[in-house]
Amino acid sequence: MVGFKSMGWLPEPTHRRLSAEAKKKDSSLGILAFETAKTMSTLVSLYKSISDEEISRLKNDVIKSEGVAFLNSRDEGFLLSLAYAERLEDLDRAAAVVSRLGKKCSDFGLNRFDLIYTDLKLGILDFGKLEYGSRSSEKKVKKMEKLVSATSCLRSALEGLTELEISERKLNQWKSRQIELQKTNYDLFYQKLENQRKEVRHFREISLWSTTFDKSVNLMARIVCVVYARICVVFGQQSRQFPLVKEKILPHSGPILTTSKRSIVRFYSRRSFLFLR
Repeated sequence: MVGFKSMGWLPEPTHRRLSAEAKKKDSSLGILAFETAKTMSTLVSLYKSISDEEISRLKNDVIKSEGVAFLNSRDEGFLLSLAYAERLEDLDRAAAVVSRLGKKCSDFGLNRFDLIYTDLKLGILDFGKLEYGSRSSEKKVKKMEKLVSATSCLRSALEGLTELEISERKLNQWKSRQIELQKTNYDLFYQKLENQRKEVRHFREISLWSTTFDKSVNLMARIVCVVYARICVVFGQQSRQFPLVKEKILPHSGPILTTSKRSIVRFYSRRSFLFLR
C-alpha cells in the first residue's frame, strides 16, 4: 500500500510551493462559494454522523427500534448495509464536486483528486494515516463550519441587498415622477442601503467567496479521505461486501509528474473496474 503522507498528492498548505505564474492563476471561488458551502456542509454532517456516539446510537437504538423493524427489516446486518450504502453514496457525490473544483486549482495534486479518491476506494492507499478525530481533522472540520456559516450569512445579506436595491429603483422612479417624499425617509433608506452593502462586503471577505480554490479543495479533499477511511472501519463487515481487486495495481495518483495528460477516471463500483487513462 502507498502511505498517505508519503504520496506527492494533497500536500499541506504550508509545504506547498507555488510558482509566481501559478499564484497569479490561483483565483477565489466567487459565485461557486454557495455550491462549495453545500458540499462542505454535507462533509461536516457525514463526519459527525460516524462518531463513536452516533454509530453506537445507530446500532443500539435506531436499528433495534420497533418502527424501523416494522417498516424495513429485523435483519441488523441488512440495515447496517443500508446505512453504509447511504453514507457512501453521499460521500461519492461530495467527492465528485471536490474533483470538479479541483480541476480549477493551481496545485497539481489537487487537480488529480479524482485519481486519489479512486485509489482510496481500491484500497491502494494506507488507511492507517487517515485518522478520524485527530487534532488536524477536527481543526479542518471547524474551519469548514466557520466558512459554511459565513457563506450562509453572505447569502442572506445578498438577498437583503437585492430587496433594498429593488426599493431603490422604485424610489428613483418616484423621484422622476416628482412624487414628494420626506427628506428624512430618503436619508434613512440610503443609510440602510449603505450599511447593507458594507455587510455584504464583509461577508464576502470572510466567507468562501474570497477563499481560493486551492484552500477550499484542500480542506474538503482531506476530509473526504478521512470520512471514507472511517466509514470502512465502522462498517467493516458491510464494506467488505464489495469485490476486492486481487491483481497488482499501480496507484493512479502518484508520483506527481512534471507534465500531465488529460485522463478520465471512473469511480470504483460493484459493476465496473474500468479506468480510462
